Amino acid sequence: MSKRKQQTTQPIILRTLERALSRKRPHNTHEVSNFTEWLFNNLPDDLKSFTSVDGAGNLHVDARASGSRTLFIAHVDTVHRDTGVNKIKKTQTHWYADGAPLGADDGAGCAMLMHLIHNGVRGYYIFSQGEECGGIGAKFIAKDTQLLKQFDRAIALDRKSTRLNSSHIPLSRMPSSA
Repeated sequence: MSKRKQQTTQPIILRTLERALSRKRPHNTHEVSNFTEWLFNNLPDDLKSFTSVDGAGNLHVDARASGSRTLFIAHVDTVHRDTGVNKIKKTQTHWYADGAPLGADDGAGCAMLMHLIHNGVRGYYIFSQGEECGGIGAKFIAKDTQLLKQFDRAIALDRKSTRLNSSHIPLSRMPSSA
């Protein structure tokens, strides 16, 4: 089986996580733009017409067909100071970075949002920009009171700390289906 074929049969959560962790994504760089575009391109086709980008570059995905009043949000940028390949090492139980932050803040949140979207969890999803630079995208969203009035709850998926060992993501805790 070709590598390309293997990649497309992986669950979306793993494909997203691998994509997110493989590149350093400081705010306002081509790496963030490329990752945001990758997220859009890997959405289910039926949701692409319900997707938009706001003035801060936040990617909005409206998957509320059943009238959900839940907002899910994760951010696409990382704390890295430069762009390029992020050297990830994998064991059977953990992924970790070699000499740099892992990028799970917030690659893990983006992977979970893609997992929820692909599994039909209804809601409104935002992949925000510039969280590591003072919450640029979140502040832009906060000004849009018309948007925010549509929700009863907001669930922010963001990685905290450097322990769990938080520079590690236990694969045993990851869902096995896309």
